Amino acid sequence: MGIFLDAAALQKLLRRHRSLIAPEVHGFQRPQRQGRRAAGLTQQQMDALLSTP
Repeated sequence: MGIFLDAAALQKLLRRHRSLIAPEVHGFQRPQRQGRRAAGLTQQQMDALLSTP
């Protein structure tokens, strides 16, 4: 028997863990544009680290 997460729980888990990673540690800068800024890496930065298009 495995552990199953629904989509909302998985999204919450991934956001929480992504927020723990400081962009500066991986050579990224925090976005300077206006708008809501979440803690940690952006999805685009995650894609770059994981080499996904």
